[in-house]
Amino acid sequence: MDIEDKIYGRVFVEEPVFQEVMLSKPVQRLQGLMQCGITYFRFPELDGTRFDHSVGVMSLLQSWDAPVEEQIAGLLHDVNHLAFSHVADIVFGDAQKQEFAEQFHRKIIMGSEIPEILERYGVDPEQVVDFKQFPLLEQPLPDVCADRFDYGLRDTVESGILSLEQAHEILDSVHIIDSSVISFTTQSIARRFADAFQEINAKRYTHPLDMALYKFFAETLKLALNKKVIMMDDFFLTDNEVWEKLQNSGVTEITDALARIPSLNVQVVEQNESHDYHVNSKIRLIDPWVVVGDVEAGEVVRLSELDPDFSIQSAEFKNKYQEGFFVKLV
Repeated sequence: MDIEDKIYGRVFVEEPVFQEVMLSKPVQRLQGLMQCGITYFRFPELDGTRFDHSVGVMSLLQSWDAPVEEQIAGLLHDVNHLAFSHVADIVFGDAQKQEFAEQFHRKIIMGSEIPEILERYGVDPEQVVDFKQFPLLEQPLPDVCADRFDYGLRDTVESGILSLEQAHEILDSVHIIDSSVISFTTQSIARRFADAFQEINAKRYTHPLDMALYKFFAETLKLALNKKVIMMDDFFLTDNEVWEKLQNSGVTEITDALARIPSLNVQVVEQNESHDYHVNSKIRLIDPWVVVGDVEAGEVVRLSELDPDFSIQSAEFKNKYQEGFFVKLV
């Protein structure tokens, strides 16, 4: 099985266990979940899916010689996502941590055909369910991990912050230490990726319009739940399936809200001015490890320690964005 990927080119999926897991219902559903959630319905050119991202994470882990269990966990790490992804975090009161859907991870995997597939190939399902145990796949901020690395590259290339050639230069500079630490062999490449990651935060993750879209649509979903247009189980459908339920609801407030989204915009105002929302979101800045001295010796230092300007820049970004923005919908 070959998959043509926007970032990595042709991804070869040769092992039968990966092929079967990839064709399972939970993984195939990810083709109907947009990576950027509701933002796709405002900016349809941002058409990457959770499936693209999950295959990309698996591909990275393969190239870094991660254990088979970690590669499978990478392919499965997003199956818990609800329709419109992190919008659901706002709906259900977890806007800052963005971890609401993680409670469904085990249930989705264990309630599907995936355990039977894994057992046939001698893989213990319990070894792949807890994806946070794998050091290359998941690390807390500000570290780089396969998950963060993949969506960072995808989003920065998709948004025009990095060229595909620059993305490949970043990939080529990665050095794995002790099968657990992702580092860069050159300070300049580490800075390039960290700067690009900071820029995608500003353009997408913490941008006032993106955050307002999430809040506006979360209110629409809450209304749909209250009106029983949708039920909790519907969040386990795809984005378009839920969108169609909303469109066909016959509830004017809901259909009017959907009609606004493709052209919705915001104006940032002062706190004491009339506003619709105060918006803020999780800041996802990275501070990569950089190899110093001989590569094989494996000595690494944080980029912020090597580059005081980067450290200052990151602190200024956090100070600017951590309090959020007051916005009016226009």
